This record gives sequence, structure tokens and C-alpha cells, in this order.
Amino acid sequence: MKKKNVIIFTFLLLISFFSFNIFKISQHKQTIKEQIKVLPEFSFSSVKENHKNISSNIFFKSKTVIIHFNSTCHFCQEEVQLLKDHEELLKSLDINIVLISEEDTNILQEFLKENELYNSDFQLLKSNIGDFYKLFGTSQVPTAFLYNANGKLIKTITGLSKFELITQTFLEDEKVNSLH
Repeated sequence: MKKKNVIIFTFLLLISFFSFNIFKISQHKQTIKEQIKVLPEFSFSSVKENHKNISSNIFFKSKTVIIHFNSTCHFCQEEVQLLKDHEELLKSLDINIVLISEEDTNILQEFLKENELYNSDFQLLKSNIGDFYKLFGTSQVPTAFLYNANGKLIKTITGLSKFELITQTFLEDEKVNSLH
């Protein structure tokens, strides 16, 4: 009888533990969801500008695409090439591109060189491991966060995004905002 009670008690304890963890994870996801509704404050090291800290404040009042990426990710490489191919159109639409990675600075500098991004208007920022996840709640690459000129999140795109989806999202947001 005692053994049966111990087993039941252990089972209930495990159920309680797992339930509590599921609740905490759900609560964390909700906190992140609220946190990223508006462009969160951050400061990461610029790979192009000799480790100068770049703050998210410079992106307020402008349309911004923040892309979490990794230079070894095939889809990330495609995404960067797609954006680079349309850089002039992005510039004409006043859309900033901010690439953020947790990789070593030397690897990111090599990525800049290989992809001829040193002369582009794209920002390439290095975050410390885990910092991007703490702010945006994802470690998946590529993930793009589209913020309008008011700093409001208008779309999150997980995986390789179509260029037309990015531009269309910003154009639709401008139409909606112009009606108000």
C-alpha cells in the first residue's frame, strides 16, 4: 500500500512540475509577444563600423526589417541575396535592412566580403549568444520582423521570405495608416 501511495505521489508531483513548466513557457511567450509589438530597445555591435554599438533608436521613425540570420544557413544566404538584388527598390521605399547574428565577428566580416555587402546600406550587427532570443523570442533563422515607421510590428516571417511579401506588407500598412 505504501509503495502504491509513493508511486501516486511521485506521478502527481511530476504532473505538477510539467504543468508548471508549460505555464511558465506560455507566460514567457506571451511576454515576448507583447514586448515585440513595438521595436524593442537594443544595442548590438556593428560588424561594418568597427564594433560601434548601434542602438535600435536609430531605426525609429523609419520602416525596418530586422532579420535574425546565420551565415551558414542556405535560406539566410538566399534571403540576403534577394534583398541585395532589390537594394535600390528598398532604398526608394525607405526600408532599412538590419541583419543580426550571434556568430563570431570574423565570420561575419568574411560574410560581408563574400556577399559584397560592405558598400550596401544594410546594417550587420552582432549580438551576444542568447540576447536576440531574450528580445524577440526566437532563435530560428531566418526570421524577419517588419516594423513600420511608427515602430509597430506589422509582420513576422519565419523562414525564407518572398521579397514581394515584404514590400506588399509595408505598402498595405501605409494604406491603412493613411486612412486614419
